[in-house]
Amino acid sequence: MKENRGPDARESKKVKRRLVWLVAGVPALLVLVVLIVAYSFDGEALKQGAIDRVRAETGRELRLDGPLELQFFPRLALELHDLHLSGPDGKGEFLALGQASGAVDVLPLLWGKVVLNRLEVRDLELRAVRHADGRTNFDDLLAERQATDSPLVLEMEKLVLLNGRFSWQDQQLGLDLHLEDVFLRTGQLGRQAQGKLEMGGQLREGGTLLNLRLESLYRLDMEGDLLQLDGLNLGLRGQGAGLQQARGELGIRRLRLHPGARESLLEQGSLQVEGLWQAARLEGGLTLGRLEWKDRAVRLEQLALRLARGEEEPALKLQLDMDSLEATGQDWKTSPARFSWSGRWQGLELQGQLSSPLSFAAGQLQAGALEGSGRVLQSQWLRQPFPEISISGALQADVGRRSAQGRLVLGLDDSTLAGDWQFLGAAPARLSFQASLDQLNLDRYLLPVTPGDKPAARSPKPVPALPQASREAEGLELDGRLRIGRLQYRQLKLEHLESRIRWRQGRFEAAPLSARLYQGRTKGSLAWEGQFLWRQLFRNVALAPLSQDGLGRELLSGRGDLQLELQGPAADLRGELLLQARNGAIPGLDLVGALNQAGPGAAGLLPVAAGKTPYKELKARIHLAPGLADLRRLSLKSPSLRLEATARADLAGNRLEGEGMVQIAGSAREWGRANWERWQGRHLPLVLRGSPEAPAWALNLAGQGAGQSPPVRLAAGGGWNLGGRKLWLPEWLP
Repeated sequence: MKENRGPDARESKKVKRRLVWLVAGVPALLVLVVLIVAYSFDGEALKQGAIDRVRAETGRELRLDGPLELQFFPRLALELHDLHLSGPDGKGEFLALGQASGAVDVLPLLWGKVVLNRLEVRDLELRAVRHADGRTNFDDLLAERQATDSPLVLEMEKLVLLNGRFSWQDQQLGLDLHLEDVFLRTGQLGRQAQGKLEMGGQLREGGTLLNLRLESLYRLDMEGDLLQLDGLNLGLRGQGAGLQQARGELGIRRLRLHPGARESLLEQGSLQVEGLWQAARLEGGLTLGRLEWKDRAVRLEQLALRLARGEEEPALKLQLDMDSLEATGQDWKTSPARFSWSGRWQGLELQGQLSSPLSFAAGQLQAGALEGSGRVLQSQWLRQPFPEISISGALQADVGRRSAQGRLVLGLDDSTLAGDWQFLGAAPARLSFQASLDQLNLDRYLLPVTPGDKPAARSPKPVPALPQASREAEGLELDGRLRIGRLQYRQLKLEHLESRIRWRQGRFEAAPLSARLYQGRTKGSLAWEGQFLWRQLFRNVALAPLSQDGLGRELLSGRGDLQLELQGPAADLRGELLLQARNGAIPGLDLVGALNQAGPGAAGLLPVAAGKTPYKELKARIHLAPGLADLRRLSLKSPSLRLEATARADLAGNRLEGEGMVQIAGSAREWGRANWERWQGRHLPLVLRGSPEAPAWALNLAGQGAGQSPPVRLAAGGGWNLGGRKLWLPEWLP
């Protein structure tokens, strides 16, 4: 049977022959093309064409000082050397390139696709500048140019950059950034591509020097307007921003960027930084659960910011947490932001927290419904456990005017401190406030002083000098008023305490400093400018309860006026106390009773019996110094006698000594007839010995005859018992 050779069969056979010729002819055609290109390739003409085109389109000068090399096997490759591109208008140098080479797959060229098997660039240097007027030296390169319809599609299998150098000089911000020793390696690049990105270099700006290294997987979809980075990790080491031996790491699980839609998403980001700052270890961290932004709208979820400063065990820890933040343009608001702190300072350990919703709109920052608490965990001055301090209030700030105002309320047990404050940031910055405290019993919270404690048993502790005012503090002015309804400190009780508090140009002043004190009134001032100056006047004070509460025993009774002045640095306060008392008595010194009980033949030292010596008028002048109290003059007048004395109290050594003279006065009615005839007109020496806590008085009757007035040696620069167990006036200072 004959084979069917109809028209369809003949046509099919013809197509097969054409396909065979096509397959066989393509390699031959390629070989022919390569031979033609190799024969006609003119590197100098190609360089000149590139130079002319760059000059025509940009006005810049292009130099190709090295040769152009063409390679045909195993791929079509082009290599150039020593390229230079000038700045705008041919001035200066914008870009320099040591070597660049690229290899192209030949077959994809047949259907209009350029596939670079690799592109490798070495010794690339780029200098970018922004001038003071905002212009840059690359504005002309970003200008839109006439598009050319080209069917070519560019893809790249690998990009490698070695030994890159980039600089950015910003004359507006005063920055001079340099990125050196840059390397870059990528995988596939194109309209749709994915691969691995590696990049590193050294960043230098002024005293900042950081070594950077970045790694990430990426996905690129030009048609879908997407750049996605997965597992991004950025590490840094070096020094900068005051940090020495700095180390940091930035990690992001996923970052999705949609440049065209101006929309992006960040998931699970974290930043950790540590280093030495002012010889102390500084650690910081930031974590983000989710961050979305589209056009001008931003939403953040689960933010935590922490900062720790200290040595092996941090002395200060700060933490900021918020569940969400939403922003549109410059306006934003948050869920209640929680700020917490803990730290140690000179034996004081604190912790606390504060929370409030925050909002910012039209330049106004609002922090309403502030709520929080604080606590002292450990202190060398306070009782433990210390009660919790409640915190509440509100805050409003005007960012444009650099001003803020608010209200703060602190609660401690049954005590409440409430105040309003206002801050103006224009130079000089000013802070003003009005605060009132209803009542406060400090003895409830301070460690007690045991009545049996002896000054000699106290270990002397140097008082630290107060720091000098810094430049920032000198530029701040403070002016406020403080009112306290009732205050108790070391058993001393004050009522209706009022003061105006000011700080200006490194000088602190609390004046007037007034209060009601033991049925009397007090008014004075306290100032500090490198050293203290405290002046206080007390009028018509009940001396018995004052000395009982302040000194632990009744030193004097009656009413008195006191004038106190202390001055000097905190470690060496010195001053004087003047006392004028009336219609009272000195407990523990019964001179009349001792003389009335002395027998006719009494001689030598006569101990003074317990009791009291009443007076109509008493004057004393006391010089105060650290650990010493000198009674430079004591003058007492009563119906029965006159007394003049001096004394010295060594509080640190727990020693007391003094001398004086008792002059018998009055009439037989005060003394009794027999004693009056025996003692009238006599001057009797008085001796004081012992300790501030246990003074011992005695009259010296040795060799005393009627009318005799032996000379009396008064101790020069003596001292006086100011209560022994717990009165050191410098402790009265805040």
